[in-house]
Amino acid sequence: MRQDLDNVTLAWQRYSACADYKNANNYYATVDENYRYYQGDQWGNTQSHGLPMPVFNVIKPVIRYKVSIIMQNDTSIMYTSENVQDPDYPTLSKISDVLTNYSKVLWEKNKMDYLNETMLTDAAISGNGFIYHYFDNSKNEISSELVDGNNIYPANPNVADIQSQEYIVIAFRRPLSAVKREAENSRKANNCCHYIPFKI
Repeated sequence: MRQDLDNVTLAWQRYSACADYKNANNYYATVDENYRYYQGDQWGNTQSHGLPMPVFNVIKPVIRYKVSIIMQNDTSIMYTSENVQDPDYPTLSKISDVLTNYSKVLWEKNKMDYLNETMLTDAAISGNGFIYHYFDNSKNEISSELVDGNNIYPANPNVADIQSQEYIVIAFRRPLSAVKREAENSRKANNCCHYIPFKI
């Protein structure tokens, strides 16, 4: 029980430190303004006192065009075994084929084309786009979720390499009962990822 409390305290400290950094750099307000501009709300809370407030939204079509150009290139996951000299190469090659076929099934099941397009749009507007892939114990397979850039808190925001981060706090808004259930399932499965429920 004490260890759980320590984990909650540590998670909260990490979340708070990252949120303070984003606030200090006006990140949340900037992203909010970017989304308003994308939606054509370029005047915000401006009081026009009856004067016309014309809007010519050039941002949305430009972003849609750029995203569509990127999405024209088909993306997929392919596993290969490049150790041709290895005596087990035929077996390794078959395993690679099985993994490639499995990734195609997951790609369709998780609607990765849609997630990629949405993530690219988010990245064009806010500067960050994230898809969180994790092993879902309830489905016994890999699942994928879009995560808003506002909800990603890396240990060092100045390092672009996400794999080298000491930790990454991912904030989700979910019912407390669902989070407790995930935490219990994670603890039972002894997973590497820890779900620590706390109220924000």
